[in-house]
Amino acid sequence: MRSRVKALIRKINGNGIVRELQGLQTSEERCQRLFELMPEISGCRNPIIRNQMLFHIHVELGIDLKVCEFFWVNEHRQYCRLAGDECACIIPQLECVIRDKGKRSKYPDSFY
Repeated sequence: MRSRVKALIRKINGNGIVRELQGLQTSEERCQRLFELMPEISGCRNPIIRNQMLFHIHVELGIDLKVCEFFWVNEHRQYCRLAGDECACIIPQLECVIRDKGKRSKYPDSFY
């Protein structure tokens, strides 16, 4: 799994996609354009691998994809650092009973 993510990061980093995505105004535009340019992300059937791809693009390449600040993923599992346990969150996590007071979405403008 990790080799797949590393290959994707190299591909994105090496062809001007980072600059293009960072030039877009909203994370919605960034996600939509990323999925257009990299169909292997949106077409990934394994949610943990897809989340790992988006997480590492967000963290390593500095592209804001609205990944929850408490989300963490390793080789085979994903975790909530706020709750201190494994989680089944998707990226981005729009509403979280742990993170969001009053069940208000952290990202009200998101298309997810």
